[in-house]
Amino acid sequence: MQNATYIGAYLQDELVGFVQLVHGDKITIISQILSLQKHWDKAVNNSLVAKAIELCANEHIEWIMYGRMGNHPSLDNFKENNGFSRFPLTRYHIPLTRKGKFALALGLHKELKDTLPQSIKYRLIPIYNWISRTR
Repeated sequence: MQNATYIGAYLQDELVGFVQLVHGDKITIISQILSLQKHWDKAVNNSLVAKAIELCANEHIEWIMYGRMGNHPSLDNFKENNGFSRFPLTRYHIPLTRKGKFALALGLHKELKDTLPQSIKYRLIPIYNWISRTR
């Protein structure tokens, strides 16, 4: 299998969505999934995920990963409705220098979105979405 596979969804002659799959030894990662907003009523993304899973099953891929969960409620809901579940991984950060030890002590190794409590994060999502759309 190649390193990456693209699956397109077409409505008549129009490309209405695609998914990019990046392959490893025993895992495939859904790296990108996009569809045209005007066709969201046709569940294009659901079809793309289903086709990606079918392709991985035919290739005997053991794991399919679709990004992180816990940062966007509607995306998390989409993932769960398509059979994805959380698989927490413990991460260890080991400072190699004094500067690294200082950065760890301040929590600079964490992304801002990971440091916010869920209650605050969920209230900020509409603002983030609005900023993203108006840029």
